[in-house]
Amino acid sequence: MDEALAITLCMPAREDIDRMAGRLRGALNLFLTEDPGFARAPEGQQMLQSAHRLLELNARPDAETPQFTAFEYVRDLARLTKRFVALHRESHPAEEPND
Repeated sequence: MDEALAITLCMPAREDIDRMAGRLRGALNLFLTEDPGFARAPEGQQMLQSAHRLLELNARPDAETPQFTAFEYVRDLARLTKRFVALHRESHPAEEPND
């Protein structure tokens, strides 16, 4: 996710964009299936709707999609996945080890 957000003016190769998209979709799917508590968070409902919209088959870039559009899709996935990570960390703080 940070890799996708760190991209600057240098446009990555389309294969790299597609690879990142696949990895980010997988990560986002894990959050949707592994932690049903996101809907209880104030911003969770909106995040869930955005995730489902981005993961729809007809929303995904295909071979005919311009490279920049695919690049923006990956950045949208990365931003949303990063928000899910932050929300997950807030709602599941690491347990303190016993001394």
